[in-house]
Amino acid sequence: FKISKMGRGRKRKRRSNQQRPSKKQKVIFENEKYEFYYKNVGIIDIEENWDEFFTSLKQVLPTSFKFNVNHPLTPYCMRILEKHFVPLLEEARESFIKQQQDEAKAEAEAEKNNGNKESSNMEVDDKENNCGSEAKEMDVDNDINENKNEEKEKKEKSDEEKLLMLQSLEGYTPTKLKWYPEDCGWWYTVSRRDLKKNKQFKDFFNFLVSLHDNGVLTRQETVSMIPPLYLDIRHDQKVLDLCSAPGSKTTQLIELMHNDAYKNNISVPSGVIVANEIDDKRCQILSNHIYRLDSPCCVVINHAAQEIPNLYDSDKKQIKFDRILADVPCSGDGTIRKNQELWGNWGPGGALGLHPLQVMIAWRGAQLLEVNGRMVYSTCSFNPIEDEAVVAEILRRSNGALKLIDVSQENPDLTYSKGISNWVVFDKDNKVINKEDISEHRYFKNRTTYFPPSEEEKQSMNLHYCMRFLPFYQNTGGFFVAVLEKVKKLDYKSLQYNKKKDNSDNDNTTQESSNDNNENNTSETVEKESSSSDHKNNKNSSDNTQNNNNNSNDQNTKKKQKPDYFNEYEFSFCNTDEDVGSDVVLKLIDDYSIKKDMNFENNLIVRNIGIKKKMIYVTDKSAQIIQASLDAGSCYKIVIAGVKLFYGKKFLTSEFSHRFPTCGSKLLFPCLESDERVVEIDVEHFLKLINTNHVYFDDFPESVQEKLKSIEKNGPIFLNLIDDRIPKDKPLISAGWRCDNNVQILLSNMLKRLFRAVFETIPYISE
Repeated sequence: FKISKMGRGRKRKRRSNQQRPSKKQKVIFENEKYEFYYKNVGIIDIEENWDEFFTSLKQVLPTSFKFNVNHPLTPYCMRILEKHFVPLLEEARESFIKQQQDEAKAEAEAEKNNGNKESSNMEVDDKENNCGSEAKEMDVDNDINENKNEEKEKKEKSDEEKLLMLQSLEGYTPTKLKWYPEDCGWWYTVSRRDLKKNKQFKDFFNFLVSLHDNGVLTRQETVSMIPPLYLDIRHDQKVLDLCSAPGSKTTQLIELMHNDAYKNNISVPSGVIVANEIDDKRCQILSNHIYRLDSPCCVVINHAAQEIPNLYDSDKKQIKFDRILADVPCSGDGTIRKNQELWGNWGPGGALGLHPLQVMIAWRGAQLLEVNGRMVYSTCSFNPIEDEAVVAEILRRSNGALKLIDVSQENPDLTYSKGISNWVVFDKDNKVINKEDISEHRYFKNRTTYFPPSEEEKQSMNLHYCMRFLPFYQNTGGFFVAVLEKVKKLDYKSLQYNKKKDNSDNDNTTQESSNDNNENNTSETVEKESSSSDHKNNKNSSDNTQNNNNNSNDQNTKKKQKPDYFNEYEFSFCNTDEDVGSDVVLKLIDDYSIKKDMNFENNLIVRNIGIKKKMIYVTDKSAQIIQASLDAGSCYKIVIAGVKLFYGKKFLTSEFSHRFPTCGSKLLFPCLESDERVVEIDVEHFLKLINTNHVYFDDFPESVQEKLKSIEKNGPIFLNLIDDRIPKDKPLISAGWRCDNNVQILLSNMLKRLFRAVFETIPYISE
């Protein structure tokens, strides 16, 4: 008998070929449905732009990234990129091309020599073997021909690979995106696979990975950077990202909020960015992205976007958001350059199935938007069913409360095509469907929102203010962006438009309008209502079962669930917590000489799980969101919030009860009343601290020695790196520990690798 293996030693079953396609399998850049659909749907001029559009879809998508403008290392890392790596990559490209040309010449000469030898050998064999049989000669000839054919095929494949490699190297040099603010957006055409394979690009690739892991830059597709720019983020606003994962746009929102605070001479923004994601696993990816930025202004929640519950402040007034990003789930046919499997999988039915969900998410965003607030609706799809049709529907429902705004002058360097007001609707079989025939069509479920607006509606909707970014405009993926503004409160009495205006489909739209009214009544009323009513109105939602499992009244399901990182552990504020208390908070303020303007007493929170060692700092409006959620019985399922500021631990050699990590030192440093525990060091001694466990006082310059000896208590210190590569207004602060006669630095291994690369491995780059 066989003993089954358990745990890590267990072998996993291999997937079938259908589930896991071979990497060597070539992509066939053909899809008749795709080509027919977009030739006839009406988003592009076939005669002028079709060839350019369809050819661009078959090209490899360039790699792009954006620098974090708020990081102190960003200016110098951009200088390294321009003056160190760009010249190296130019030399690497030239040497690589020359190497390929030399190899091609050598192979051509070798083939000539081999051909001459084979012909001479055949003549000798013919003279010696005149008596050979005809059958034997035929077999030999066949074998020779087969070998030659195999060699030709191998040569053709190698030539194709070399040609593709040379083509990819044509745009190898990282280039700035002209339209991205402060020159922080970059792109290059060398694929990620080629960066890993070629030794010439290995150092460049490792440098980018190290910067990404430590929050200096973020890998993000070029066209995906566009929607957050149109939100016009301010440092004191409440921002909601309805569908956040994997998190590149959320990190961009955080960077924009911190940058606005920096421009207004504010050390810490008071606003909040609520990042929502329905999937638990994608929440983990989202959280990892956010942790890299060390920001106190982000709260991650786990809800279905169309069912985000209402929050109310202490005055029983609903909390709404000044900015909302609705980057909704879509068919993704605009990402076909990156996700090349769509060439074989795409069909028109995807947009038809996702359209109702997109309308629900966008409409929920409109309900949560503050008056005079701005919402950006975006998809990575070309399809007007997912784009203009959704925008038209929420404009129709709002009855004048929402309007599209013209943002063409906010970023004039961007090229896009205007939104359309007329489009053709196809069913799953690519057959044209008229609005009058939908009651007889089984796929459409009596929906009229797929179709273009009426002539009267077109004049007021201004759908031409929408923006469609096609791949051949800026060598990007495809994207759709619409910017809406809420000019007044939503009027629910006017939502009976279905019965009055759609005379042809009175019976068909009654059910839809009733569902809309039920959803609307739960969003704008001043009275508190539980979020369960929202779940009842959307029982057909694919994500309803997940929310029902998290019902606080169901004690049996809580017992069965295994504790994991994303369980609903509540937060509590440190000054009111039984285990922490206000005395501990006041002692921390006194020990570190912290200014009162940070509002530490009200903004320090702790997670209610195990021993409460980690204190987390959140901004003023983040604290407002968390407090409102607690008052409503944990209305929000909060995954993470803020930045870790203090770790509680019993230190044998120090009187301090808590120390701060490096991520907390960046936040604490500008809020210190005195520089008693701040030690300024140069790059040389900074690298010594990184490369050794500790550095003795005697190894420092005299000025640093005097500073270290003047510190009365052993314990945490702020290490301020002084160098011309670091901006004076954005200091590089690290957490350290002062002992009796030596100093230690408290950094993660990832941060150490970054500092070694920037200050030690790469030579000094002057301005």
